[in-house]
Amino acid sequence: MRACRRTAISLALVAGCTFANTDYDGESADGTAATFTDTPTGSTGSTGSTGSTSTGSTSAGSSSATSTGPNESTGVGETDATSDATSDATSDATSSDSGSTAPSGGCGDGTVDDGEACDDGDLDDADGCTRDCLPTPSTVVVGDSIKKSVHASDDGYFQYVDECPGGLTRGLWVAPEYDPNDWIAGVGVYCGVPGLDGLTITITDAGSLPPRKTVNAADNESQVLLCPPNQVVVSAYGSSGTVVDNLGIRCAPLLLSPTPQGYEVVAGMTATFGPVGNPNPTNFEDLCEGAMRGAYLHLGSWINGYATLCASVTVE
Repeated sequence: MRACRRTAISLALVAGCTFANTDYDGESADGTAATFTDTPTGSTGSTGSTGSTSTGSTSAGSSSATSTGPNESTGVGETDATSDATSDATSDATSSDSGSTAPSGGCGDGTVDDGEACDDGDLDDADGCTRDCLPTPSTVVVGDSIKKSVHASDDGYFQYVDECPGGLTRGLWVAPEYDPNDWIAGVGVYCGVPGLDGLTITITDAGSLPPRKTVNAADNESQVLLCPPNQVVVSAYGSSGTVVDNLGIRCAPLLLSPTPQGYEVVAGMTATFGPVGNPNPTNFEDLCEGAMRGAYLHLGSWINGYATLCASVTVE
Protein backbone atom coordinates (compact mmCIF):
# COMPACT_ATOMS: atom_id res chain seq x y z
CA MET A 1 0.00 0.00 0.00
CA ARG A 2 1.36 3.37 -0.84
CA ALA A 3 0.39 6.93 -1.32
CA CYS A 4 1.70 10.45 -1.19
CA ARG A 5 0.13 13.50 0.30
CA ARG A 6 0.92 17.06 1.21
CA THR A 7 1.00 18.05 4.88
CA ALA A 8 -0.05 21.46 6.13
CA ILE A 9 3.56 22.50 6.26
CA SER A 10 4.62 21.08 2.91
CA LEU A 11 6.77 23.53 1.00
CA ALA A 12 8.92 21.61 -1.42
CA LEU A 13 9.21 18.49 -3.55
CA VAL A 14 10.27 14.99 -2.66
CA ALA A 15 12.55 12.91 -4.82
CA GLY A 16 11.96 9.25 -5.73
CA CYS A 17 10.71 7.02 -2.93
CA THR A 18 11.83 3.42 -2.39
CA PHE A 19 11.59 0.70 0.17
CA ALA A 20 14.64 -1.12 1.40
CA ASN A 21 14.80 -4.58 2.89
CA THR A 22 17.04 -5.90 5.61
CA ASP A 23 19.26 -8.77 6.52
CA TYR A 24 18.02 -9.47 10.03
CA ASP A 25 20.02 -11.50 12.50
CA GLY A 26 17.10 -12.25 14.84
CA GLU A 27 17.01 -12.26 18.62
CA SER A 28 17.77 -15.00 21.12
CA ALA A 29 15.19 -16.29 23.56
CA ASP A 30 16.85 -14.50 26.45
CA GLY A 31 16.05 -11.13 24.82
CA THR A 32 19.55 -10.29 23.61
CA ALA A 33 19.23 -7.42 21.12
CA ALA A 34 19.84 -8.35 17.53
CA THR A 35 21.15 -6.12 14.76
CA PHE A 36 20.13 -5.57 11.21
CA THR A 37 21.74 -3.95 8.22
CA ASP A 38 20.49 -2.21 5.13
CA THR A 39 20.63 -3.79 1.70
CA PRO A 40 20.23 -1.84 -1.53
CA THR A 41 16.88 -0.17 -1.92
CA GLY A 42 14.27 -1.46 -4.30
CA SER A 43 13.29 -4.68 -2.52
CA THR A 44 11.23 -5.57 0.52
CA GLY A 45 12.56 -9.03 1.26
CA SER A 46 10.52 -12.18 1.08
CA THR A 47 7.22 -10.36 0.81
CA GLY A 48 8.09 -9.28 -2.74
CA SER A 49 8.78 -5.86 -4.04
CA THR A 50 6.65 -3.08 -2.69
CA GLY A 51 6.79 0.25 -4.42
CA SER A 52 6.11 3.64 -3.01
CA THR A 53 4.54 6.66 -4.54
CA SER A 54 6.48 9.86 -4.67
CA THR A 55 4.58 13.07 -4.81
CA GLY A 56 4.54 15.26 -7.83
CA SER A 57 7.03 18.03 -8.07
CA THR A 58 6.60 21.73 -8.31
CA SER A 59 9.31 24.07 -9.40
CA ALA A 60 9.49 27.78 -9.47
CA GLY A 61 8.98 28.98 -13.00
CA SER A 62 11.69 31.09 -14.53
CA SER A 63 10.72 34.57 -15.46
CA SER A 64 12.12 36.09 -18.62
CA ALA A 65 12.47 39.77 -19.23
CA THR A 66 10.99 41.32 -22.37
CA SER A 67 12.65 44.15 -24.17
CA THR A 68 10.86 46.89 -25.99
CA GLY A 69 11.44 47.60 -29.60
CA PRO A 70 13.49 50.51 -30.96
CA ASN A 71 12.43 53.97 -29.94
CA GLU A 72 10.00 55.60 -32.22
CA SER A 73 11.35 58.58 -34.12
CA THR A 74 10.83 61.85 -32.31
CA GLY A 75 11.58 63.90 -35.35
CA VAL A 76 14.84 65.06 -33.80
CA GLY A 77 17.80 63.00 -34.99
CA GLU A 78 20.04 63.94 -32.06
CA THR A 79 17.54 62.53 -29.56
CA ASP A 80 17.68 59.07 -31.16
CA ALA A 81 21.45 59.04 -31.19
CA THR A 82 21.68 60.06 -27.54
CA SER A 83 19.14 57.43 -26.52
CA ASP A 84 21.01 54.67 -28.35
CA ALA A 85 24.34 55.67 -26.83
CA THR A 86 22.89 55.81 -23.33
CA SER A 87 21.22 52.41 -23.79
CA ASP A 88 24.48 50.83 -24.97
CA ALA A 89 26.45 52.24 -22.06
CA THR A 90 23.86 51.09 -19.53
CA SER A 91 23.77 47.61 -21.07
CA ASP A 92 27.55 47.31 -20.94
CA ALA A 93 27.70 48.40 -17.30
CA THR A 94 24.93 46.02 -16.29
CA SER A 95 26.44 43.02 -18.04
CA SER A 96 29.85 43.61 -16.49
CA ASP A 97 28.67 43.01 -12.91
CA SER A 98 25.53 40.88 -13.41
CA GLY A 99 25.09 38.31 -10.61
CA SER A 100 27.63 39.83 -8.23
CA THR A 101 25.37 42.27 -6.44
CA ALA A 102 21.68 42.88 -5.98
CA PRO A 103 19.89 45.93 -7.37
CA SER A 104 20.24 49.08 -5.33
CA GLY A 105 17.73 49.25 -2.50
CA GLY A 106 17.44 45.47 -2.00
CA CYS A 107 19.20 42.65 -0.20
CA GLY A 108 22.82 42.52 -1.34
CA ASP A 109 23.31 46.25 -1.96
CA GLY A 110 25.57 46.67 1.07
CA THR A 111 23.10 48.74 3.09
CA VAL A 112 21.13 47.22 5.97
CA ASP A 113 17.57 48.26 5.23
CA ASP A 114 14.41 47.76 7.28
CA GLY A 115 13.63 44.05 7.58
CA GLU A 116 17.27 43.00 6.98
CA ALA A 117 19.43 41.51 9.74
CA CYS A 118 22.61 41.99 7.70
CA ASP A 119 23.74 43.06 4.23
CA ASP A 120 27.33 42.45 3.15
CA GLY A 121 26.91 43.65 -0.42
CA ASP A 122 26.57 40.26 -2.14
CA LEU A 123 24.29 37.24 -2.40
CA ASP A 124 26.78 34.61 -1.21
CA ASP A 125 25.16 32.30 1.38
CA ALA A 126 28.46 31.02 2.80
CA ASP A 127 30.06 34.27 3.97
CA GLY A 128 28.02 34.91 7.11
CA CYS A 129 25.13 36.80 5.51
CA THR A 130 22.83 34.96 3.12
CA ARG A 131 20.92 36.04 0.02
CA ASP A 132 17.95 36.63 2.35
CA CYS A 133 20.00 39.13 4.40
CA LEU A 134 19.92 36.77 7.40
CA PRO A 135 22.92 35.39 9.34
CA THR A 136 24.17 32.12 7.84
CA PRO A 137 23.16 29.22 10.16
CA SER A 138 25.88 26.76 11.14
CA THR A 139 24.22 24.14 13.35
CA VAL A 140 21.06 22.02 13.35
CA VAL A 141 19.60 21.62 16.84
CA VAL A 142 17.36 18.64 17.71
CA GLY A 143 15.11 19.20 20.71
CA ASP A 144 14.10 16.82 23.50
CA SER A 145 11.74 13.95 22.72
CA ILE A 146 8.01 14.59 22.98
CA LYS A 147 5.84 11.47 23.28
CA LYS A 148 2.65 11.41 21.27
CA SER A 149 -0.43 9.48 22.44
CA VAL A 150 0.00 5.76 23.09
CA HIS A 151 -1.91 3.60 20.61
CA ALA A 152 -3.46 0.24 21.60
CA SER A 153 -2.53 -0.42 25.24
CA ASP A 154 -0.01 1.10 27.62
CA ASP A 155 0.42 -2.31 29.27
CA GLY A 156 3.03 -4.93 28.47
CA TYR A 157 5.81 -7.05 29.85
CA PHE A 158 8.55 -4.82 28.48
CA GLN A 159 8.70 -1.07 27.97
CA TYR A 160 11.22 0.62 25.70
CA VAL A 161 11.98 4.26 24.90
CA ASP A 162 14.12 4.10 21.76
CA GLU A 163 15.29 7.54 20.65
CA CYS A 164 18.07 8.39 18.23
CA PRO A 165 20.92 9.98 20.23
CA GLY A 166 21.39 13.51 18.92
CA GLY A 167 19.60 12.61 15.72
CA LEU A 168 16.33 11.88 13.97
CA THR A 169 14.52 8.83 12.65
CA ARG A 170 15.10 7.97 9.00
CA GLY A 171 13.17 4.70 8.93
CA LEU A 172 11.58 1.77 10.77
CA TRP A 173 12.03 -2.00 10.72
CA VAL A 174 8.57 -3.56 11.11
CA ALA A 175 7.81 -7.27 11.57
CA PRO A 176 4.34 -8.85 11.61
CA GLU A 177 3.44 -11.97 13.57
CA TYR A 178 3.71 -15.20 11.53
CA ASP A 179 2.57 -13.82 8.14
CA PRO A 180 2.36 -10.46 6.33
CA ASN A 181 -1.28 -9.83 7.32
CA ASP A 182 -0.83 -10.39 11.05
CA TRP A 183 -0.54 -7.89 13.88
CA ILE A 184 2.78 -6.16 14.49
CA ALA A 185 5.24 -8.13 16.64
CA GLY A 186 8.48 -6.20 16.12
CA VAL A 187 9.71 -2.62 15.58
CA GLY A 188 13.21 -1.16 15.17
CA VAL A 189 14.42 2.41 14.62
CA TYR A 190 16.89 3.65 11.97
CA CYS A 191 18.66 6.90 12.84
CA GLY A 192 20.26 9.81 11.00
CA VAL A 193 22.21 12.89 12.09
CA PRO A 194 21.20 16.26 10.56
CA GLY A 195 23.78 18.71 9.27
CA LEU A 196 24.06 21.78 7.03
CA ASP A 197 25.50 22.22 3.56
CA GLY A 198 24.96 25.91 2.94
CA LEU A 199 21.21 26.36 3.31
CA THR A 200 20.47 22.67 2.71
CA ILE A 201 19.78 20.30 5.62
CA THR A 202 21.51 16.96 5.10
CA ILE A 203 20.92 13.65 6.90
CA THR A 204 23.84 11.28 7.55
CA ASP A 205 23.17 7.60 8.26
CA ALA A 206 23.74 6.83 11.95
CA GLY A 207 22.87 3.13 12.02
CA SER A 208 20.01 1.50 13.90
CA LEU A 209 18.87 0.94 17.46
CA PRO A 210 18.33 -2.63 18.74
CA PRO A 211 15.04 -3.98 17.30
CA ARG A 212 12.31 -4.78 19.80
CA LYS A 213 10.33 -7.91 19.00
CA THR A 214 8.35 -10.72 20.54
CA VAL A 215 8.99 -14.43 20.12
CA ASN A 216 6.21 -14.46 17.52
CA ALA A 217 7.82 -11.94 15.17
CA ALA A 218 8.14 -13.25 11.61
CA ASP A 219 11.64 -12.07 10.70
CA ASN A 220 11.31 -13.43 7.18
CA GLU A 221 8.22 -11.26 6.62
CA SER A 222 9.75 -8.08 8.06
CA GLN A 223 10.22 -4.92 6.04
CA VAL A 224 12.44 -1.87 6.37
CA LEU A 225 10.60 1.35 5.61
CA LEU A 226 13.47 3.69 4.84
CA CYS A 227 13.32 7.35 3.82
CA PRO A 228 15.12 8.55 0.67
CA PRO A 229 18.53 10.22 1.13
CA ASN A 230 18.49 13.46 3.15
CA GLN A 231 14.94 12.89 4.36
CA VAL A 232 13.53 11.95 7.76
CA VAL A 233 10.29 10.57 9.19
CA VAL A 234 7.86 13.41 9.90
CA SER A 235 4.81 11.26 10.63
CA ALA A 236 3.97 7.70 11.70
CA TYR A 237 0.55 6.22 11.01
CA GLY A 238 -1.26 2.94 11.41
CA SER A 239 -4.14 0.99 12.91
CA SER A 240 -4.59 -0.20 16.46
CA GLY A 241 -7.20 -1.83 18.67
CA THR A 242 -6.16 -3.98 21.60
CA VAL A 243 -2.74 -4.29 19.89
CA VAL A 244 -0.97 -2.49 17.02
CA ASP A 245 -2.42 -3.86 13.76
CA ASN A 246 -0.16 -2.12 11.24
CA LEU A 247 2.41 0.64 11.03
CA GLY A 248 3.76 2.95 8.31
CA ILE A 249 5.73 6.19 7.95
CA ARG A 250 5.75 9.40 5.94
CA CYS A 251 9.08 10.97 4.96
CA ALA A 252 10.07 14.49 3.89
CA PRO A 253 13.13 16.68 3.44
CA LEU A 254 13.69 19.41 6.03
CA LEU A 255 13.85 22.87 4.47
CA LEU A 256 14.90 26.33 5.66
CA SER A 257 12.26 29.04 5.38
CA PRO A 258 13.34 32.68 5.94
CA THR A 259 11.43 34.74 8.52
CA PRO A 260 12.17 38.20 9.96
CA GLN A 261 13.64 36.46 13.03
CA GLY A 262 15.84 34.01 11.10
CA TYR A 263 15.46 30.65 9.41
CA GLU A 264 12.65 28.29 10.39
CA VAL A 265 12.88 24.54 9.70
CA VAL A 266 9.82 23.17 7.89
CA ALA A 267 8.96 19.87 6.24
CA GLY A 268 8.80 19.55 2.48
CA MET A 269 6.40 17.40 0.53
CA THR A 270 5.88 13.94 2.04
CA ALA A 271 6.12 10.43 0.60
CA THR A 272 4.34 7.47 2.19
CA PHE A 273 5.83 4.05 3.01
CA GLY A 274 3.81 1.09 4.28
CA PRO A 275 1.87 0.19 6.22
CA VAL A 276 3.15 -3.23 7.23
CA GLY A 277 0.86 -5.70 8.99
CA ASN A 278 -2.86 -6.35 9.21
CA PRO A 279 -4.83 -4.54 6.46
CA ASN A 280 -7.21 -2.80 8.87
CA PRO A 281 -7.98 0.84 7.99
CA THR A 282 -5.70 3.53 9.41
CA ASN A 283 -7.07 5.04 12.61
CA PHE A 284 -4.13 7.04 13.94
CA GLU A 285 -1.58 9.50 12.56
CA ASP A 286 1.23 11.05 14.61
CA LEU A 287 2.36 14.20 12.80
CA CYS A 288 5.50 15.68 14.34
CA GLU A 289 6.07 19.41 14.62
CA GLY A 290 9.65 18.94 13.54
CA ALA A 291 10.54 15.30 12.93
CA MET A 292 10.40 11.84 14.50
CA ARG A 293 13.17 11.03 16.96
CA GLY A 294 12.24 7.50 18.02
CA ALA A 295 9.56 5.13 19.29
CA TYR A 296 7.96 4.22 22.61
CA LEU A 297 7.01 0.53 22.75
CA HIS A 298 5.22 -1.90 25.06
CA LEU A 299 5.75 -5.55 24.24
CA GLY A 300 3.65 -8.53 25.26
CA SER A 301 2.75 -11.31 22.86
CA TRP A 302 2.63 -8.55 20.22
CA ILE A 303 3.40 -4.83 20.14
CA ASN A 304 0.80 -4.05 22.79
CA GLY A 305 1.44 -0.32 22.72
CA TYR A 306 3.15 2.19 20.43
CA ALA A 307 3.78 5.94 20.54
CA THR A 308 5.83 8.19 18.26
CA LEU A 309 8.61 10.25 19.84
CA CYS A 310 8.86 13.64 18.11
CA ALA A 311 11.38 16.48 18.45
CA SER A 312 11.66 20.09 17.38
CA VAL A 313 14.29 20.95 14.77
CA THR A 314 15.87 24.40 14.61
CA VAL A 315 19.04 26.03 13.26
CA GLU A 316 21.34 28.57 14.80
